[in-house]
Order: sequence, then structure tokens, then C-alpha cells
Amino acid sequence: MTDSFRSQITEKSKMTSAQLTSYYNMIPKRTNPTKGGSVGVPVKVWTNMFKIIFDNKFVTNAVHYDIDIKPYKEKEDKKKANKKIKKELNLPKPLCRSIFEQCRNKHFKNRYPAYDGKKNAYSANDLPIDDMADVFEHQNQEGRRNRYQIVIRKVANVDLSWIKNLRPGRLEERDQTSIQVLDIIMRYAPESQFITIGKSLYWDINENEPLGGGLALARGGFMSGILGWSLYLNIDVSHKGFTMKQRVLDYIAEVLRVRENNITYNGVMRESKIQSFLRGLKVTYKIPNVSRQTHRIIKLSHKDCNTEFKQESSDGTRTISKTTTIRKYFWESKKYNIRRPDLPTLHVSTTSNGSEILLPIELCTIMPNQPIRKLDEEQTTNMIRKAATNAITRKERIEAAFNTIQINNSPVMSREFHLSVHPKMEDVQARVLPAPELRYSRGKAQVRRGTWYIQPFNEPKHLEKSTWTIVNMSGMSNLQPAMQEFATMLQTTAKEVGMIIERPRLFDGSSFRLNELDKITQFFIDNKKLKLIIVIIPNRTDVMYGKLKKITEMDVGVLTQCIKLQTLKRLDQYKQVTTVRNILLKINSKLNGVNHIFDRMPACLNEKYPCMLVGADVTHPSPDSKDSPSIAAVAASRDKSAFRYNVALRLQQPKEEMILDLEEIILTQLRVYQQETKCCPKRIVYYRDGVSEGQLPQVMYYEIGAIKKAVNAFTKFTRGSNIEINCLVVQKRHHVRLFPKSKDIRDTEDTRNYNVKPGTIVDTTITHPEHIDFYLVSHASIQGTARPTKYRCIYNESNFTEDQLEELTYYLCHIYARCARAISYPVPTYYAHLAAYRGRALIQGNRDFRLSDLEREQRNFIIRMGDSPMFFV
Repeated sequence: MTDSFRSQITEKSKMTSAQLTSYYNMIPKRTNPTKGGSVGVPVKVWTNMFKIIFDNKFVTNAVHYDIDIKPYKEKEDKKKANKKIKKELNLPKPLCRSIFEQCRNKHFKNRYPAYDGKKNAYSANDLPIDDMADVFEHQNQEGRRNRYQIVIRKVANVDLSWIKNLRPGRLEERDQTSIQVLDIIMRYAPESQFITIGKSLYWDINENEPLGGGLALARGGFMSGILGWSLYLNIDVSHKGFTMKQRVLDYIAEVLRVRENNITYNGVMRESKIQSFLRGLKVTYKIPNVSRQTHRIIKLSHKDCNTEFKQESSDGTRTISKTTTIRKYFWESKKYNIRRPDLPTLHVSTTSNGSEILLPIELCTIMPNQPIRKLDEEQTTNMIRKAATNAITRKERIEAAFNTIQINNSPVMSREFHLSVHPKMEDVQARVLPAPELRYSRGKAQVRRGTWYIQPFNEPKHLEKSTWTIVNMSGMSNLQPAMQEFATMLQTTAKEVGMIIERPRLFDGSSFRLNELDKITQFFIDNKKLKLIIVIIPNRTDVMYGKLKKITEMDVGVLTQCIKLQTLKRLDQYKQVTTVRNILLKINSKLNGVNHIFDRMPACLNEKYPCMLVGADVTHPSPDSKDSPSIAAVAASRDKSAFRYNVALRLQQPKEEMILDLEEIILTQLRVYQQETKCCPKRIVYYRDGVSEGQLPQVMYYEIGAIKKAVNAFTKFTRGSNIEINCLVVQKRHHVRLFPKSKDIRDTEDTRNYNVKPGTIVDTTITHPEHIDFYLVSHASIQGTARPTKYRCIYNESNFTEDQLEELTYYLCHIYARCARAISYPVPTYYAHLAAYRGRALIQGNRDFRLSDLEREQRNFIIRMGDSPMFFV
């Protein structure tokens, strides 16, 4: 990693406006701005985009006002006031809206500017005021009235005229500010009525739909302005977990699955889920016959109610200090006898002298309707099950959400700016692309509804006698019969797919304990020469999986295939041959085999122009993981069939989105490609996942720039011809959905979900007005409404047509090693995602990882799987 590149990346936020515009202008444009691709069967689909209608009176001059709201104390000491202002700097949006609305009613009641609840308000032309300040009261949830000062200052004018005149191929203005202003205009009224989180609104929090662990399901809607060939409002359904009103003791008992009387101190402190859930939550604290108080939990304290502390009191002349316990204090001062003094307490505040304010758990109740950012595994499963709906139901719920939001009743829309939203979804032209034919060793496989039958592998690999084994690390004993049955099923099913798996090395059914890391490590060292070790692991895999992969892939260098205990039991009980086949798909790939290839290569992978396919992704740590880095993963093809890949992983500072070491990574991958294929690539197609619209110029400047440097170094060394670089950005985090407009274009065999057919593509009307941009449903959704993946071509040195790029992208969804079905986005990107996930597991399995010394950690982050490049599948 070069120091200059590192410093460039860390300075990325300093890209000037001129640089951003310059690189944005380099994005290739459509050859014909009013036409997309032509391959495939034309169909019509509904999409959850609602067209924005501009009245003849639409005001194109939006005036931007800066809004500053802060607590107001007329004669408060300045130092104290400044401290309090800093503490209350992030005032709640509902409070700010209340103050702003009072100000509007007093000073300009016949005007209806849009306010974002923070710092920005926009009006149609000037408001009838100069810069001003005023003071208003607000009553909080506890009935306390506080005074707040609002200061309004005019900042600038924003020209909205280009939005009204938007046409394909005529994008006169690229400033996202205009779209953001329109978003605020449309959102102002709905946000004033409903609970708002990000761009989603929630109005139906139903405690009768529990998600487990103290949460209930909330339903609502997502809304955002989208730039297409016209301007649209994208509306979707939204779901989130909110807290239910519940005693903290009841919540703990639910998580631990015990009765309240059986809760123990150690049981609470050992369960990390409890600690992470409670941190930051609001609770009400109530002693019988005493008024209720509200507190926010800082953390679950390790101190119980028998903890001693210094209690100070005054007799008027001197301060008296004595040592007491929390339990005694509550009895003597509050006349309350704590029933469970043995349990941990809640740390809710800190005094000026640094002492912790601790509350007994039994006196605290979790406040309802608090959104929870991260769900655990059980809650996520329940959320998916409750939220997943077929396409027909989802369309109906989106239409119901539009009616609930009542956006056209907003005076900001109708009376201030004079615009509205069409009440019907937009119907758009789509096409269904032809699926590729796949080749196995004995013939072709036809893809139907995104799936096909597994045939004997194109290049099967074999496990000779005693070159593999099975080991039990699940923590459960007496698995010998099930393990033996599983080995037999593997051997039998292997013959169906052309593999030869002979008898494994003898194994017994004894199990290693999870904390016996030295013993586990020694086992893998002793068996390092085996081609494969199948490991039975516990059902709750996070900790064990990370430790196991750290030992096998970084410390020892031995190939493993993990099987959950519940999977082994199902195989033993139900003899699920399909599951065994899927396991063999992974094993053959890990052993450097090839499961299947394209019968006909897509046009972009023409034999005359060898092409290296690259996928890249950066995953970031969750908000509660303070000691974890971001992980950059790059997967690159290493054969001409586009089936075999190898990966590179890099550790980066948290939240760093640009891939720092991309030049070195690409240079290494080019050398691997040359070594494996005996030729130099003439093209690179780079699929970049996970970047937003605003980051496109940065990807072009930093990452495509790094790829160019790698290409120059490679061609200089090999004295080869230039390599053409192409880049498509892959975007999955959006809310656009496609719905069949009639039964004849629906996936007729999808009798449960009623989705559009796999291969359905939209590349006009709702896509970017200038760029090569398309939505593709490449897969058959197993559950719920299929989400299309969005693609934007931002670099195209090969001058690929839209049809060629769309064909390549769709084909690459059919070459995934782990299953015989099309996936939702191309394999290079999927493998980068899998590799990043593996990197996260390896870090979790490293007890000594230190984010503070990331350079050292990267030097030690060496994966010893050179003989098995596809180890990550």
C-alpha cells in the first residue's frame, strides 16, 4: 500500500465541487437517449414510482433559510448555558417542528414553507420577514414546559426550473440539492404526523406482532424523490422493530428463557445480547408512591445493589459522609425494600464528581415505541417471515401507504409550491431477457424460472481414500452414527455429480469443547495434509465459526467445510439428497473443480478479447462494534470460463468506503490471471458494490484511477497491449419494485409470490435520463417480492452496448458455485461479499485484534489457502 495513495484516500472529502462535476461528466451516456436495449420479449410492468406533477403555478425559486433552535434561558450563567446547549444540541425533530410551526403561525401564517426538522427550511420565493429571532414554549412528555429560541436567516436561492423541464438526454443541472429540496417539500407534512426514521415513516406499531426479545413489528412506508426520465416519488412499504412497554426484568427473563425468580447475576452478565440491547434505551423509573422519572441507559453495570458507595448529606453547618449500600439507601431514603439486590443495576447518569447513578433493574420499565437499529438472529428471522409478502399484496400495501401519507393534502405541496403526485403507480416498458444455457460434462442444462437440474460436474474433483475426515466440534456427543450416515450419503450422491469420494480417515464421535483452542489447533495441525476436513459446528455459529476459520485458514492452512448440527440431524432423519448435492457443489468448488460453465459465452467475454471479471465490496462494522475495521474484498476471475475466482482482503479504518490498496490488488490479480490462462486480459469489467450516487465521482477518481495505474504497471512489465477498463456500480439498497401488469407476463409457476419473471429488465423511463442505467430481476424469489438490482455503467472503454452489458450481467447471475439457481446479482460481486463476510469472521475469531494498530494487523492478516483459492464459498 503506497503512502501517497493512503493520504489521497483520507483526503477524499476534500474533492472540490469542480472535481466532482468533472468526474461526473465523464460517466458515459446512452447512444440514443430515448431508447434502451432491444434484446428480449417486451412486456409492461407496474413500478412503485409515482409521477410528480408540476402545476402551471409551480414556483421554481425555492428560498433556503437556515433554522437555529436552541434552549433559551433569559438570565442563566453563560458557562452553564453553554454546557447545556452542547448537551441539548441534537434536539428532537418533533420538538423543532413544534417550535417552527408556532413561529409560522405567528409571523407568516398564510405561508407554508417546508422544514426538515433540523437546520433547513424552504419557501416558494421570499417569506414576508427579514432575518429574525423569537422565543416559544414546548411541553415535553413529562409535562414540563421549556422555552426555546428560534433564529431564521435567509441563506440562498435554489433554482428548481430544470426539474420541471426534465427530459431524457437533457439533464441541464446535476446538483443534487434540487432533489433534496423537493424531498423536504414532499416529506414535510407526513413527517409531522408519523414516527420518522431516515426516509421511512411508521404508523402501525403492533404489540400483537412480537419479534421476540422485547420488540414488536412496526409497519409503515418509505418515500423518496427519484430522478428518472421525469421526476418520481418512490413509495414502498417499510418494517422495523420497536420496543414494547415491558419491565426490564420481564425482558431479561424472556431472553434467558427462565422465570423471573430464576434469573441470576451471572446469567445476565454472560448474555451479551442483553447488554447491547439495553444500552441507549429509555426507561421509566418508578418507586411505589413516588413520581415517575425517565432515564436513558448508559450501560448495564456490573455492580449489584449490595455495592457500597459514599452517601453525603448536610446538617446545615457541615457535610456528613457515610458508607452505605444501594439496598440500604433505598430502604432508608425511599422506604423501598429491593427484592433482587443480587442482580446487576442500570447505569443511567454520572454526577459532577464522577460517581455513577445506578438504578435497580426491578424498578425500571422499557419505554415503548423506541426504534432498534440492529436485530438479533431470531428477531431477523421473525421480521422476514412477517414482512415478506407476495407481489400482489405488496403492491396493495404500497397503494395503501400512498393513501395513508396523503401527500396531496399537504398545504406545502398545494398552496406553497403548487405541485402534486399522481395517485397511480407508473407503468413502464420492460423486457424479459433470454436465460443462458449451461454446460455440464455430459450435456446442456436448460434454465427455467431461474433454476436448473444439477448434472455431472464439468470438472469434478475427487477425494481419495483417507484424504478427508469429519470431526465433531458441536459440543454434543454421540453423533458417530449420524456422522457415519452423512459420510455414506456424500459418497453415494457424489457419484451422481461425477465426483469420486472414497472412504474417509477414521473418525470418532467425541466432541471438542469450544474453549479448547490449543487442542483444536493441534488437531488441525496433525491433519494438515488432508484435502478436506468437514466440521460439525453448533447451531449458534458466530463465535465458533470465526475461531475455527481463523485457526484453519490463517494459522494452519487446511481446507474445511462447516456443517451446522441441525443440518446434520436433518440429513440423518430425512435423508435430504438435495442438501447433500448443494454441499457437494461447495466442496467441488473448494477443491478447484468447475461445476458448470456457459454453453455460449456472452458477447462481452469474446475469446478474441480475454476479460478479467472483478467484483469489489466494502463492509463496515455495526454501530456497536467499536473495535472492528471496515473490510475491503476484491474477487477476480482466474480462468476464461468465469467460474474460478480468487480473492484479496484488506483491513481499513471504520467507515472508509474507498478501497485503499486497489492498485496492488489489481496488479496481483492480473498476474494470477496471466499465470492461470497463459494469456493477458484485454478487458477488465469491474462490478463495484455498495456505493451511493454521491460517491460515484470518488469511485472514478480513486478506484478506477488505481486500476489504471495497475494496468499501466502490468502492461509495462509484460510489454502487452493496453487493457480496456469498464465499471458497473451495483446497487441493492433501494426501494424500487416491479410488479406484473397482467397475468400473462407473471411467472406462471410462481404460484406463491406472483413475481415478474426472472430476466425482467427495465432500462428506460425510471432510470437515469442520460446514463446507461438499468434494473434487473435476475432471480426467482424464494420468499416475498423480488427486489431488482440496479446497475449504473460509469466507465466503458470497450464501448459495450446496453444489450451487451445487460446480457453479461444477467449471465453472471447463473455461474454461482453454491447452488443451481440464478442469484440476485453477478457472481464477482457476490464472491466479494462472501469474502468480506469471511474476513469479518476471521477478525471475530482473533481475540488479540487491535484496531489501534491496523498496520500491524494487516501485516498479520495472511490467509494460508493458496492451494484452494475458492476456500471462501
